[in-house]
Amino acid sequence: MPVSQFALDPRERFAVLQRHHAADIPRRQAELLTLLAAGLSNHEGAAVMSVAPQTIHRHSQEARLLVVPPALEPTRDNAVAWAWLHRNCCLATEFARLWAV
Repeated sequence: MPVSQFALDPRERFAVLQRHHAADIPRRQAELLTLLAAGLSNHEGAAVMSVAPQTIHRHSQEARLLVVPPALEPTRDNAVAWAWLHRNCCLATEFARLWAV
């Protein structure tokens, strides 16, 4: 049973997220996680990715299940925290593409 993110000390939560690497993230899910970590909403992400908000919702659900470790709830907050912590390894290509303007 996953532990609520509020039941853990924030340092423990980030330590769990930092240790969990997700190698084979599909490109569109990696792109979405990068946009969410940059602070975009689902509707803003849909506009950037040129897809329907429902598609973003589905990608978001799938990405959360992929990147949030089983010890934590697969929430948007945990997925965004994971994306930010892994911006230099698992999501390095997407972060570099997003910020190369």
